[in-house]
Amino acid sequence: MASPTGSTGYSFSAGGPILDPGSRNLIVTPIAAYLSAIRSVVVGPSQVVRCTVVDAFEALVSVDGREDLPLMVGDVVEVRALERPIRLVVPRGAQPFWDLLRQKVALLPS
Repeated sequence: MASPTGSTGYSFSAGGPILDPGSRNLIVTPIAAYLSAIRSVVVGPSQVVRCTVVDAFEALVSVDGREDLPLMVGDVVEVRALERPIRLVVPRGAQPFWDLLRQKVALLPS
């Protein structure tokens, strides 16, 4: 699961879409998508995404900047958008998101 700002990281490398940072949607991208007909799902900000561990050799929650949290069968992970968006500081002279992304990922159209 990823926020728009996280969509250019692991979710993108796992085949997920890139969301505009101003959107409030969430992305659910499976790790082993080749085993499923569903690649990624984008849900709106009013949706709650719940994942239940049904069978696990090893399952964990990984959040940027935090220590991984092990999960057990029956545990539920719930993710939702914040009610109010977070304000981010954009330094003066910073490149617009899509221009910067276009430089880093040469596949995007101009």
